[in-house]
Formats: sequence, structure tokens, C-alpha cells
Amino acid sequence: MIGQKISHYTILEKVGEGGMGVVHKAEDNRLGRMVALKFLPPDLTRDAEAKERFLREAKAASLLQHEHICTIHDIDEAPDGQLFIVMDYYEGETLRESIARGPLPLDRAIYLAGQIALGLKEAHDHGIIHRDIKPGNIILTPRGQAKILDFGLASSGTEAHITRTGTTLGTAAYMSPEQAAGKEVDRRSDIWALGVILYEMITGVRPFAGEYEQAVIYSILHDEPERLTARRNEAPKELEQVVHKALAKDPSRRYQHVEEMLADLSSIAAKTSGGIITAKTPIRKKRRAFLRGPLAVLAAGIFAFILYLLSSTPWLKKSATDCRKMIVVLPFENLGAAEDEYFANGTTEAITARLAGISGLGVISRQSAMQYKKTKKTIRQIGSELGVDYLLEGTVQREKPGDPASRVRVIPQLIRVADDTHVWAGTYDENMNEVFRVQSEIAERVATQLDIALLESERQVAAKRPTENLAAYEYYLRGMDYVNSVVVAEVEKAVALLEKAVALDPQFAEAWAHLANAHRGLYWAFDRPGELVLLKEAAERAQQLAPDLPETHLALGYVAYSEREFDRALEQFEKADRRQPSGETAQAIGFTLRRLGRWQEALKSAEKARRLLPRSYFIYSDILGGTRQGLRQYDQALQDAEYAILLSPGIADGHVTKAQVRLAKGDLNAAHEAMLEMSRRIDMARAAEYVLPQGMVVWCANSHLRLLPETFTVAFNAFEAGSLDRYRGIQPAMVATTHFARALLFEAAGERALAISRYDSARIHFERLIRSNPQSAYIPVYQSDLGLTYAGLNQCKEAMRIGEEAVRMMPISRDAVVGPALVGNLAEIYVRCGKYEEAIVQLETWLSVPSLVSVPLLCLDPVWDPLRPNPRFRRLVEVK
Repeated sequence: MIGQKISHYTILEKVGEGGMGVVHKAEDNRLGRMVALKFLPPDLTRDAEAKERFLREAKAASLLQHEHICTIHDIDEAPDGQLFIVMDYYEGETLRESIARGPLPLDRAIYLAGQIALGLKEAHDHGIIHRDIKPGNIILTPRGQAKILDFGLASSGTEAHITRTGTTLGTAAYMSPEQAAGKEVDRRSDIWALGVILYEMITGVRPFAGEYEQAVIYSILHDEPERLTARRNEAPKELEQVVHKALAKDPSRRYQHVEEMLADLSSIAAKTSGGIITAKTPIRKKRRAFLRGPLAVLAAGIFAFILYLLSSTPWLKKSATDCRKMIVVLPFENLGAAEDEYFANGTTEAITARLAGISGLGVISRQSAMQYKKTKKTIRQIGSELGVDYLLEGTVQREKPGDPASRVRVIPQLIRVADDTHVWAGTYDENMNEVFRVQSEIAERVATQLDIALLESERQVAAKRPTENLAAYEYYLRGMDYVNSVVVAEVEKAVALLEKAVALDPQFAEAWAHLANAHRGLYWAFDRPGELVLLKEAAERAQQLAPDLPETHLALGYVAYSEREFDRALEQFEKADRRQPSGETAQAIGFTLRRLGRWQEALKSAEKARRLLPRSYFIYSDILGGTRQGLRQYDQALQDAEYAILLSPGIADGHVTKAQVRLAKGDLNAAHEAMLEMSRRIDMARAAEYVLPQGMVVWCANSHLRLLPETFTVAFNAFEAGSLDRYRGIQPAMVATTHFARALLFEAAGERALAISRYDSARIHFERLIRSNPQSAYIPVYQSDLGLTYAGLNQCKEAMRIGEEAVRMMPISRDAVVGPALVGNLAEIYVRCGKYEEAIVQLETWLSVPSLVSVPLLCLDPVWDPLRPNPRFRRLVEVK
């Protein structure tokens, strides 16, 4: 057939042959591309069953559009009646050829198993079983991707069987026991085959051997394979367990869904590199790469997606009502001097903001986009992780760094994710005073390329120059690099730089609005009540200059939020969101709705924030996970926590949320394991440091310290290794709450004398804190903690007075997040002071509203032991 032309395809060479077809490489003369044509062998054209199976392959496979499954383009018939399928042609080698050279590196084997599993997941979700998974049907492309080929044995669960009874289709060595016995098969048969492949990739040999087919089948049905670690001693025990489970002869003892196997492989992958996964050899042209470092792709490109697959929540899919085209502006690469990095960041931010103001376009927020700075990931990996249709990337270079009179060159590129196609590129070489026009023109060109018509109002906003003073703009860009930092010195630097910007141009509304945001950070995160006045002044100045600016509404919302005028804050945040939807506005709306007690609405807003900030661990650990935990939707909250850990395994939030949820479900052992996992993966001193601000109501309730004392003791030992006074300037509450936490831990350990000493130190520091910082946003929390310290000291009259005062200061009706925590603290004060009926009244209130408490948690926490004989308490924990 070589050289023949069939339809509009020219046959170039034969590339393979199997039991169900002959494959040729061909040129598509219409589209000028290479394709693969799979023909039914001529001697089988008279076999109606084979023909029907061949047609079914095309039909089944054509339903599947996935990066790890061979793409089917067409099915046709040659003049002589031969049927053929037109498929993508892939350069590379088969997995069989790769294994023939010897066992694969462990990380490579896990990586490829993950890719194959993802392809199988797609097929199984469509009710399609491959039934012939084997290394010869897996091709490895030069880009490092595994592609599943040959759905010649594909079976749909909705179709009748068309194979003859007893026929054992598929290569014997990879058949499951039920398939080898000619019995009914389902998705678990594919999982078995994947287990065989994984074993073979790791050891270089098949788990079930024999010199002829019947011997192999007998081994599959009756023998157990040699242990993986016996064949390769450096293989992790956990990997051996994965293979063992995949190769369970009884399908009911096997993995029931391939995503379960994916989750276990993900956990092993993270441990294999100690949780720090780096790329090895990028083979990327310009800014796109295909990694040969398998764990880098595994962690960041495949398994960051696993929990999405496990969840029923469509995390990275558009909702049925969201028809917007989604785009991310990747950090523009700075080709100039290193000191100009802030300018490239600012250019990225400005273009992102202009695009976000265009209706019909969904724009991923800067926070998620910045995680891809200098990334080696492929376009499709980034698109998959962020759930976007298009990427805008580019380069920026200034002739003279820091010089407002310099020339600047900006080269943007718009790329369609689906086929990695450059849709548009441009080159702008202008004087700095034209930089705003360049930013606007890029946004307009992107909109045009995406077939989105700009409203005149949107065009005017995009074209607006924020300032005429380029020196002020320089300070503004520098300040914006630090505004959202969690390091106090950097937020202070942001304030200083933005103050210089508005001093040079007092009419610079955006700079005033972001200056307000910086003051807001100091007010809330670092408990500096004096910043509230400065926050209000900056926001009001922005309002005078540009009342309709989205940033102005955001700043005014922060003022109202900080004054706990949550209805007014919500109004401003929603105005900002209507004018320029972003992850920041969605977060702000979600937080505000929670404070108002509108938790279900907050969850919807959290979903929107997740859509625009898909790579933010905080979205999953707090905004989604925290909201679901408050609503007592524990299974979903656990998934959120797992995903937060996957995104940022070295940060405490996800781990502690996971432990919280486990405790709320009454599983102390699982909570303990979650904390042990945290202790292995994060800096424990930093973990303790995160607990301490705001009286530990951020994520650490008193019950968690009592029930998980070992891990928290390790954390506080690390934290107190140096002088506590070094933290006083960072967060005034740290010293007081350190002593309070230590008192609870010593109490849990039965060391009453040490607990009393710490309670007294906490009392002294809380009283000093309240006297010196009376305008703090956290005074009710400090009051409540002070009441608990008095209860710990057995000074009950004072304890109850202070605890009751804290609840009056911040009732649930005023703050539905903090209020319930204070009610819980008051219940604890009452029970410590022997006021059991009063304690139960508070517990009833606490359980009746969204909060961190649950009936299983009450049953676990020993502080409530005095209430257990009380019939009212028993009814409370039985009914809920």
C-alpha cells in the first residue's frame, strides 16, 4: 500500500500491526499533516463480527477527547471495501519498547501510570472499558506524554456483548482473572491491567510469566506475583501495596475506581521527593516546555488534578450558566535588568485588570497567575490546572531601568489552549509615556481576537490613563509588589511606596485605593488599630477622585468591613465585582456573607472565587473548606483540605483544616495522623506562629489543643526556642496567646502547676494587651480568652463576668463568624466553673448555628465530661 492514495490520504509507511488492524503513517493532503490510518486486515473483511468490533472502536474512541487518549478524526472505507480509522499520528516509542531497555526510574513509572490512569478515567466516565491495556498500546511522545491507543476491544456498558462465548480477547499477560476465564468484565479489568503495567515498569518483568499462553493464564488465575520490593528493594512499601491492591484476583478487593489508585499514587509521588518536586530537563522553546522531569509534571500537571477527579464538585469546569471565555494573563517575562522585575509584574497586573473589566470574558486573578512565573509547564498543563481557554503571555524590556523617559518594548502572545495555537502576537516599541496606551491596546486586541465586542464604556475604561506622572507610576508599581504580602515589613514598604506615589500625584485614584488596601492589611493581619483611620482617609480620597473605580468600591468595602458594617461592605464589594469581577472581590463578598450569617450564599461566592483563583490553597482551606466546615458539610470540606495540601503541602492551613474536619467527624486517630503528616512536611515554628494572632480563632480552637497535644507541643517548643518578645512588634497578641496555648497543653498533659503558671502569664499579657490596644478589632476575642484564663486559674466570678461581656460585645447577630466562637468559650467557662445548666444553654446555641463545633467533637473533648451525666446534655448529643 506504500505510496497509494486513499481518499485524500497518501500512505507513507507501515508502522504497526495487531490482531484488529494494520496501521500506516499517512499524509493528510487537505490539511498538510501526518495522521495514522488503521485498516481492518483484508483476510478479516468477511468477518462481520470483526468489522462490527472495529466500527465500535471508532465510535467509542471518538467520544473521548483527552490528552492521554489517541484522538480519532474520521472513519472511512477504501475503494476495495476496507474500513479504516483516521487517528492522530504520534512520534515516539511504545511503552513496550521503553521497558525492553530495562526497568524505569521509580518516578518515571509513577508518572506514566498516572497519565494512563487519567486516560482510563476519561474512558470509564463515558462507560467505556478498554479491555486491552498493555505496553504495546501505550505510546510515549517526545513531549513526555503517554497516549492510550487501540480501542479495538473497547466495550460500552450499554451495548450487548458481540464476542463469542469463551473468547479471550486481549494479550494474555495483561488480562484480568475474570477476563482470562471468559467472564463478564468491567472497569476493574482495566485497573488490573494498569497494575500489571506498573509492576512491569518498576521491575522490568511481568508479574505472571509462562512460555505459552495457557501457562500465563494459569498463573493469572492461581499464582501470586513475587513481591515488588523483592524484585526492586528501593521501591517504597506503599507502591508495593498499590500494585498488590490493583492485582487482587477478586475484583471486589481491587480498586473499584481508577481515581482511587490515582490518589494513592499521588501520595507516594509527594513522599518520593520529600514534598519538594522540581523539574529536571526542560525541552522548551521560548516560554513553553515539555518536562522530562516526571515528578515535576506529575505533581504540578497531573496529580494536582486528582482531587478534582475524586470530587463530585466540578472544580475546574465551567458551570452550565458560565458561557464566558476564560483567560489567564501569565506573568510577563522581564528581559531587562533584574531591578525592573516589578515593572514586568506591574504590566501583567495592568493588562489583567483591563481584561477583567470586559463583560463576556472571565479572567483568572493575578494571585493564581503569578504561580506560573518562570514556569516550565506546558500550555495545556497550565490551561488544565486553571480551567482556561486562552493564555496571554509575553515579554517586557525597558531600555533604561527605572527611568520614566525610557523606551519600553512589550511583545504579547495570545495562545489557544485546546490546540496550543498562537492566535495573535504583537510588538510594541514605545516611549514610557505611551505605556498605558499599549496596555489598553493589548486588552482590546485580545478581545477582538476572542470575538468579544467591547461596550463603549468598557473601551473608555480600558483607555483611561491612571496618572500623567510616570515617576508616581514607578512608585505605584513598586508598591503593588508588596501590598498583599503576609510579611509585615513588606506591607510597610508597600505603604511607604504608595505614599510616595500619591505625594507626586495627589490625583492618582488607583494609588489611593491600593494604599487603603495596604493599611487594611496592617489593621487586620497585624492588629494595628491606628491603621483604620489611615484606611478610611485613603479610601475617601479615592472616592473623591474616582467614585466609580472598582478599586475605590473595594477600598470603601474594606472600610465598612473593618468597622463591622457588613451590609454596607457587601454593597461596595458587589459594586466592585460588577465593574471588574476578580478573585479578590469574590473572596471579599464570601467573607462578608459569612459574617452576616448567610453561609449558603457565602459558599456560592467561594465557588466563584475558586474559579478565578484556582491555584490558591487559601481558597480551599478557608473560603471553601472553612465555609463547608461551618455548614457541617464535612465530606466536602475534607476534599477541600486535601486539595489545599496538594497545592501547598508546606503550609499549615490545609493540614489543620483536615485535622479539624476529622475531629468534627469524631475520628481522633485520623486527626492525629493529619497532624503527624503536617509535622513531617512543614516548619513547625511557623505553624505555631500562624496559630497565635487573633487569639487563635483563625483555625485553632481550644478543643484541638486538648485533643492533639503532641503535635502542638512540638510546634510550640520550636516556636519558643527564641525570645517571645521578638514577636511583640509583629503581632501584639502573640505573646499572650502563646502562654494561653501552653496552659491548655500542660493541662492536657496533667501538669497542673505548669498550666497555672502559664495561665497567669496569659492573664497578665491579655490584660496589658486590652489596656494598651483598646481599639483593636480583636478586643472581644481577647476578652473571651482572658475569661478562659481566669477560669483556668479557678477565679470563676471574674471569668464568667469577662466571658459574658465578650459575648455581649460581639453577639452572633453582629458577627456570625466570631460570635459563635465566643459562645463556645463562654460554655467552657461555665463548665469549668460548675455552672452546668448555663453551659448547656450556650452549647445549644453553639450547635444551632454554623460553627466549628459538632456533636462528635463534644463527645471527644474531655472538657465536657462533667456534663455527660446530665439528661439535657445527653439529649443534646443524641438528637443532633
